[in-house]
Amino acid sequence: MTNNRIELLAPAGNLEILKVAIDSGADSVYLGLKEYSARAGADNFTLDELEEGVDYAHLRSSKVFLAVNTLMTDSEFELFYPTIAEAVNIGVDGLIVQDLAVITKLAQDFPNVTINASTQMNIYSADEFKKLSELGVNRVVLPRELSCDEIETRTKIAKGYNLETEVFAHGAVCVCASGLCLFSAMNRSGTRSGNRGSCAQPCREEYNLSNNGLRLKDGHLLSPKDRDVSEYLERLIKSGVKSLKIEGRMRDANYVRSAVYCYRRMIDAYYEGALDKELIKEIRYDLLINFNRGGAFTSQYLSGSKDDHLLSGEYPGKYGVRIGRISRLDAGSGQVTVGIKNGALEPQKGDFISIRENAREICSFPVGKTNTVLNGLAIKGLHPDMIKKLKPGMEVFLMNHEIFISKQDLRRTPVAVTISGSDTEITATAKITDGIAKGITAESKVVIPDDFDGRPLEKDRITEQFSKTLDTPFTVTEVSFETIDKFYCPVSVINYLRRDLLTVLEVNTVNSFKKTYGTDYVEDSEYFGEQETEPGSVKNMYTYPVLRLNEDILEEGADIYAFSIYDLSDPDIYSNAIDFVKDQGAELVLLIPDFHHDKINKIIDYVISLLKVDMGDAFIAVMASKIFTDRKFLKDGIKFYASAGTNIYSSKSLSHALKYADAVMPSYEVSADDLILNLKHLTESYDLEGKHPTIIVHSDGLIPWMQSDFCAAGRNQRPCGFCRGNAYYDLKPKRDNEGTDLKVIPHPLDCSCSIYGRAKNPIGQEYADAIADMGFDVICNYTILPGGKIND
Repeated sequence: MTNNRIELLAPAGNLEILKVAIDSGADSVYLGLKEYSARAGADNFTLDELEEGVDYAHLRSSKVFLAVNTLMTDSEFELFYPTIAEAVNIGVDGLIVQDLAVITKLAQDFPNVTINASTQMNIYSADEFKKLSELGVNRVVLPRELSCDEIETRTKIAKGYNLETEVFAHGAVCVCASGLCLFSAMNRSGTRSGNRGSCAQPCREEYNLSNNGLRLKDGHLLSPKDRDVSEYLERLIKSGVKSLKIEGRMRDANYVRSAVYCYRRMIDAYYEGALDKELIKEIRYDLLINFNRGGAFTSQYLSGSKDDHLLSGEYPGKYGVRIGRISRLDAGSGQVTVGIKNGALEPQKGDFISIRENAREICSFPVGKTNTVLNGLAIKGLHPDMIKKLKPGMEVFLMNHEIFISKQDLRRTPVAVTISGSDTEITATAKITDGIAKGITAESKVVIPDDFDGRPLEKDRITEQFSKTLDTPFTVTEVSFETIDKFYCPVSVINYLRRDLLTVLEVNTVNSFKKTYGTDYVEDSEYFGEQETEPGSVKNMYTYPVLRLNEDILEEGADIYAFSIYDLSDPDIYSNAIDFVKDQGAELVLLIPDFHHDKINKIIDYVISLLKVDMGDAFIAVMASKIFTDRKFLKDGIKFYASAGTNIYSSKSLSHALKYADAVMPSYEVSADDLILNLKHLTESYDLEGKHPTIIVHSDGLIPWMQSDFCAAGRNQRPCGFCRGNAYYDLKPKRDNEGTDLKVIPHPLDCSCSIYGRAKNPIGQEYADAIADMGFDVICNYTILPGGKIND
């Protein structure tokens, strides 16, 4: 429980699970309210439930982090702000935030609350840490895609800015880099935004991958296994990471209990010098039974090499652990006998088992009575009619195994008690000796009955009575005596004194975390009203996500051409691209992936240097999502354009974004009408005198629905050769729907990929002109992929 140890952070989808997580050993929990949380599908909390949960946590030396990690409109944030302020006053210890405007406002208004930059902010680059720290951020939740080396480097740099780092340890994995997935928001009805908390998980569906009509693969091509870092736990702790996070706010209580208890055991074993391969193997088996996809876990990129078995296979749901095969069936007695394989855990009453044939589940049922017999373990619990449909040899999987934690092992706060008094009165003081409430004290007194004529209570008996705290959040670790160590009183007096003392300590502890911030939303920006300004300009930008093998798609007519680092890192493509731009008398923008590993940083620096020499002032900007960049990678005044991956959703976030970037592309999820409304609000709160802020809008062509460190074409197989002859592949869901034809673009430079699909909210010329009339310079983006043209 000491504060210098790594934090174990657990999910809490509701109040019951919060208590389970803390009792099982979580140092902190994270949760959401009924609105504006990235897990809208969880039960989540009312304010009353939140207060009960916060108090429960603090009494057991656990912290509570409130997730406010969705994109918000201006009006939503202003309406929700009083609720956030109430939550802060209730005593939440930290806020997990995605939206740029929200994180700026909350960091400013609540300086005594830990502000966590959510993984949805996609803070993958350490060159953003300085400005994040200046903003008031205290912790960065690092992307799951980073390697141990990259985590270690970032953690070291973060400490220089008084920033903590947090790493996902266990649970579900998004195949897309966090914050960059539009699959759910753009797919089908387009009403299930992952960035707004309602992801429909289309990545768990089945797809067909093809090339020129030739089907290459089909199945669950985008569904990854769950993550587990147990084999890298020691290194992560040594790297200085502050917090290990378990994913799962939509999982049940048994999942959370098991995951927390398993990681608690490993973390404690590390600090006790007892973490070894055998313990890790034992605990991984328990974790696999608890929940896995595909029969195994992934550690993703932690080793520095990509996992070529990332996908869950054709069983994307809960997989379980195979424990044996059916050896005998007896419908008459209602028994299924299972031959348990060596080393497998035998199911117990209340566990669930699944019976499968050829990877297809035939049935599942809760285990009733069990009995060891000659052919294995005889299990009751399945209806005789279903038993008749089974066959010997079918595989049997254990789907869960409940972990029991005794009262003595539940998480409690350590307390030292001091006893003093006289012949007529006993005084007890308590002091919390460790944890987040360390130093909190309480005092209680009791009068000794003057008619007591029994034997005195000695020191040992008093100590024993004060140690009976199993029904409280506390554990008394020390009882000391001052002035006198025995009292002439009945034991009931000591019991009353203990109960009253710990009740007072509970009240004092809970109250120590309460705050008194104001709950009214106060607008910080100055109001300028209607401003007179000259109309801005409108330029066209042709963006080419992939030129490789398709340089003939270069098209005349743009003011600006945007090319990817993936193409310009190739000398031949580089030469042809810049010659074309020069011939057009146009300008050039370099596109940097919205997520990438450190190993391509030198390539980016090299290409930027080349472009500055070869293009001169015509090389105008680098476009990327890392809006807090310190710009050291830019040279000689090259501008920074914030890509749509920055997720700028409201006028408030746009106002802040323009302080960091020379041009901003709002989120692809913002409709044309909402964009106009946002910009109208911006003109009232942003000083436009002598300025023409640059807004980039998407006017036509496909957009990146997903940017993934996993290659959906080659599946990280080595060597795969998928990139050699094709620049893109077609991806189509088996559930055939209009508008869901996708293009997978593999990137040979780092074996990643982008998946492009239709744009739900294109901004046409009429809207672009209206934006320019408001005083903004507008860059209209047209994405050109193989097979697409602007001037058809």
